[in-house]
Amino acid sequence: MKVMRNPKILIIGEIVLNLNNNNLEHINFLDDILIHIYKHKNLEIHILYLNIITLDISFNNLEDINDSILNLHNLKVLYLHSNKIQNIVQVKKLQALLKLKKFTIENNPIMDIYNKFYR
Repeated sequence: MKVMRNPKILIIGEIVLNLNNNNLEHINFLDDILIHIYKHKNLEIHILYLNIITLDISFNNLEDINDSILNLHNLKVLYLHSNKIQNIVQVKKLQALLKLKKFTIENNPIMDIYNKFYR
């Protein structure tokens, strides 16, 4: 991550946060991770949220989508494949991410339910 300081502006590059293949059952700690990263940089947490454009939480054991993801207003890519998501309500709340362009959900139980009705 590149941080450039100027008396008038602060520019932080786009961030790709990769948390895949960690056997995570939840990501309630996302806020804590981001605070820790930026505490030593003396930056405010909202700056980090605005710069995350890709979040990879695939190949974990997530059953739900933590609401802290909804704070990632500039998120363009979200990898959720190969988890344990089975509730459509969890997926629908992602509609709040207006800049989301790519989203993967295959290999989740919700797809088995969907495929049953789709065929």
